[in-house]
Amino acid sequence: MKVISFSAEELFIIGMLQIEKPALSQQDCSAILSAQKVNGKLVTSDGNLRKFAGTKDISVRGHLWVFDLMVKEGVITGTIAIEKLNYLREVINPWLALPKNECDIRIDMWKET
Repeated sequence: MKVISFSAEELFIIGMLQIEKPALSQQDCSAILSAQKVNGKLVTSDGNLRKFAGTKDISVRGHLWVFDLMVKEGVITGTIAIEKLNYLREVINPWLALPKNECDIRIDMWKET
């Protein structure tokens, strides 16, 4: 991870992004600009942010991608991934609306790891 600072001009751009898409917070807009600055991916499962980032040609990944990567790289086991995904969906943010079918596919797959 890297901390990214913004110039006064970039803070203005963040403000303009917010005007362009009022549903997004200042933090959302700063994430857009950060991804653009480093030519990076944006990690979010927020639908509004995801769609807007797409209009700016920013590659977007979601929570499930992060879980997939952690299991693949052996950072966490499938069992822990299942536990944490369920906790995310049921306790941390039940309104996240991760696609149930995709979650179920991963849970079945992770049971075997």
